[in-house]
Amino acid sequence: MALQRYDRETLFFFAYHFNKNHRAIAVAWAVLSIVFTVLACLAFSQPQWIGDTDDSPGYGHFGVYQYCRPDNIQNDYQCEGTFTDFSTIPNNSFKAVTVLSGLSALFMLIVVGALIMFFCFKKGYIFVICGCLELLTGWCFKTFFVALALTNP
Repeated sequence: MALQRYDRETLFFFAYHFNKNHRAIAVAWAVLSIVFTVLACLAFSQPQWIGDTDDSPGYGHFGVYQYCRPDNIQNDYQCEGTFTDFSTIPNNSFKAVTVLSGLSALFMLIVVGALIMFFCFKKGYIFVICGCLELLTGWCFKTFFVALALTNP
């Protein structure tokens, strides 16, 4: 198989379009990473995961590490639990979910910080760093959902 040689104009054309597409992919990756970071942080911090609907058999709602009960005196919810004190988390599955969802939110915050470094370093290095961190985030979320599925109500 013979190598095909291109003239100078053709190479310039390919390089120009590669750079243009490279920037577009970088911008799309950054926007989608920022959206996913917001979702990961909300999933970690919000206690409104399960409960407190019209069809709920009980009352209140809970999230990864925090559970809330209605307070009839103040007509508000009284929330208990914190991710820094593991003794307030109900069982081991929720402790694992708390750690994994916290790690995934942290990794995505680092990815957003690394995407800002596009202006300082080579884009190839930043793509590799962000890709590895997003793979770790995906693994944490996969394990997170497995641990959540193993939770006994």
